[in-house]
Amino acid sequence: MVNDAAQLSLIECARVTLEKDPRILAAWLAGSYARDEADAYSDVDLHCLIDDDDADWFTEHWTETADRIVPAVAQRSIPGLIGGFVISAEWLHVDLLFYRRSAFDPARCGECAPLFDRTGTLVPAAGEAGHGVTADISRRTFEFFLYIIGNLVVTLGRGEHLVALSGVTTVRDDFLIPLMLAESGASRRGGAKRLNPYLTVEQREFLASLPAAAADPGSILTAIAPMAAEYLRRGRVYADTHGIAWPERFEDATADHLHRHLGLDIRAGVVTPRESEGVA
Repeated sequence: MVNDAAQLSLIECARVTLEKDPRILAAWLAGSYARDEADAYSDVDLHCLIDDDDADWFTEHWTETADRIVPAVAQRSIPGLIGGFVISAEWLHVDLLFYRRSAFDPARCGECAPLFDRTGTLVPAAGEAGHGVTADISRRTFEFFLYIIGNLVVTLGRGEHLVALSGVTTVRDDFLIPLMLAESGASRRGGAKRLNPYLTVEQREFLASLPAAAADPGSILTAIAPMAAEYLRRGRVYADTHGIAWPERFEDATADHLHRHLGLDIRAGVVTPRESEGVA
């Protein structure tokens, strides 16, 4: 049975190792281990509080602390932060980050599970809820969707099939999924590698039913047609519910543009089997 025994062993090693360093004032877990959502595939997010006088040392030498926790095959600093990520030979992923005491706001710590705290005040109690990421849907969101999908005429007209293929993922991940999350008021708190808990069964089933796309026009259009129709259907309902003015004229123009040049009916979610006529 697959479990997270390796991560738990690493966390205990980290607790002992970090607490032995008097420069580290507090250490806590963030991410899935703080939310009690960890599984065998979870990263370990280690966060530490340090005095300002020690910040320069940890900026330059954070990997020395990391080496005492887990032997690494790869280490990389994260720009703008003190610390970085580590990958072990067993492909355990560890984020090790340090915060200056003067710049640290305990209220912004959000969800965390303390490993130790010499200050007694800077690390919130385990289990305090964070806010996660909630989609912000507005008229501009709907307009941008229409703009993105309308540009299929350009990318396919130029024969830029790889660019057009990336648009399939964009429509799904940057537009349709955020709209689905907004529908149910779900706050995505699990990071980029966790989505299922925040979608309804109906939403997951629809996304799973979508056809895969290859880098050819027919495949791209077949894949994007049902997503476009579903986005428009859900988008209109969301806009009506939340008092958002729908961009009717822009939708009309985009629908006509795509149907005329590509045979793509974004309202019905179908493609007319014909060759593109090119951009007029």
